[in-house]
Amino acid sequence: CQKYIIQQLRNSMKTKILVTGGCSFSECVNYDVNHNKDNKTWPIYLREQIPGVKHHSEAMGSQGNGLIIRRVQYRLHELLKTHKPEDILVGIMWTGRDRFEFYFEQPIEFTTNIDGWIENPTRVADDAPGGWVILNPHWKHDHNAPWYRHYYNEVASQIYTLEYILTLQNYLKLHGIDYFMTTNYTTTFNPYTKDNKNVSWLWEQIDWTKFLPVENEHDWVKANCPIPGVNNFHPRPEQHEQFVNRVIMPWLTEHNLL
Repeated sequence: CQKYIIQQLRNSMKTKILVTGGCSFSECVNYDVNHNKDNKTWPIYLREQIPGVKHHSEAMGSQGNGLIIRRVQYRLHELLKTHKPEDILVGIMWTGRDRFEFYFEQPIEFTTNIDGWIENPTRVADDAPGGWVILNPHWKHDHNAPWYRHYYNEVASQIYTLEYILTLQNYLKLHGIDYFMTTNYTTTFNPYTKDNKNVSWLWEQIDWTKFLPVENEHDWVKANCPIPGVNNFHPRPEQHEQFVNRVIMPWLTEHNLL
C-alpha cells in the first residue's frame, strides 16, 4: 500500500527532470562525489522534496554567469532530445557579475591549483576540444590579471550578466520550460548602473516575476536563520535547507510548478 501511494505521488508530480546551475552556493560535487555532508547545498535539499526526480547539476564553484548559462543550456539541449519540456524544471542561482571566462582552442594547462578551483580549465559540451579558463578578481594565475587590468569595467560586467540572463530566459520560454531564478549575493546586480543607457534597455527585458522573492540567498539566510558563532560566507547545510523549505518550495507551489 505504501509503495502504491509513493508511486501515485510520483506519477502526479509535474517535474521529472530538475536542472540546476550556479556557483559554489549551488554545486553538488562535494556532496554527491566526495560525500562531504558539510557541502549539502540547496539543489540537493530541493531534489529530495521532488519524489523520483532526476537531477542534473551544472553548478561549479567560482564559475561565472557565462559558464552557468552555457552549461545549463547545453544540458537542456541534450535533454530535449529525449524528454518533454513540460517534464523539466530549471533553477538558476546567478553569481557575481565580476567573474569571467575565455575560450581557447589550444591546450592551456595549469601545473598547480593556486586559486582553489574545482576545475580550471573546464568544458561545457561533453568531450569537447579546447576549454574555458575561469577568471576571478582575486585570483593569481597568469591569465587573470591582464583581463581585469585592461578589459574589466563595471558597466560591461553588468551588460554581460544581463545578456546571459536574457538569453537563458528567452531559451526557456521558447521551449516552454518552467524555471525560477535568484542570486547568491549582492554582486550579481549593480543598481548604480541601472539607469545607464547601455544597461537599462536590457534590465527592462528581464522577467523579474520569475525571480524568487528575496534579494539573494546569502542575505536571506543571514537574516532569517543565522547560526550562532558561524561566520562562513557560504550558507551552511541547515541554512540551505531552510532556504528551500521557506522560500523555494512555497514559491514553486504557489506557481504550480511541481
